[in-house]
Amino acid sequence: MKKQEEVKTNEMANPEESAEYNPRADEHWWQTNFNYTYPQVQKFKFTLIEIAIFIVVVALVAAVAVPIRSGIVVDSKWSEAKTAMGTIKAAVDQYSANNNGDISGLDEPKGSLKYGFVSGSNLLFKLKLEDTAFESLQYFDAEDFSLEFTTDGKDGSYIITVTSQKGGGNSGIGPEGIIIYNSDTNEWKEDH
Repeated sequence: MKKQEEVKTNEMANPEESAEYNPRADEHWWQTNFNYTYPQVQKFKFTLIEIAIFIVVVALVAAVAVPIRSGIVVDSKWSEAKTAMGTIKAAVDQYSANNNGDISGLDEPKGSLKYGFVSGSNLLFKLKLEDTAFESLQYFDAEDFSLEFTTDGKDGSYIITVTSQKGGGNSGIGPEGIIIYNSDTNEWKEDH
């Protein structure tokens, strides 16, 4: 009997040496023999409340970011107009300096200031601006710009105005609004 117990003990100690050992029959023999269990790995799951809170936070961020971005886009479009107005201002100031402060010659023949920035106009020639100076603008047309005298033009005072309708410009995506520059007060007024 002792011999049989010894054989059974040896088989349990080294089951691979026994003739009846089948590894598939008891794949986890070592877990039961040594009382070893692997720790359970818990899978993290989101609850419905957590998902709802995440969606609300993303929606709030989007609600704040979209208007800010659209305001930046509109401001960048108007910066194109300000740059063109700066070009006009510099040219008019140069003309005024060359003519002792008299800019009345810019409106000869009378009424030529109305669409003066259109390609081929007298005004572009007098201001020594290139014929195509306003054709490269993306959000504005040459017709959006106007130059007016605040008095008779002999004192060098003038107003530059940019008026744009929504969807205007060479690209058809221009902003809506107006910018006015007054040379008397050296002020820029914007409404857009």
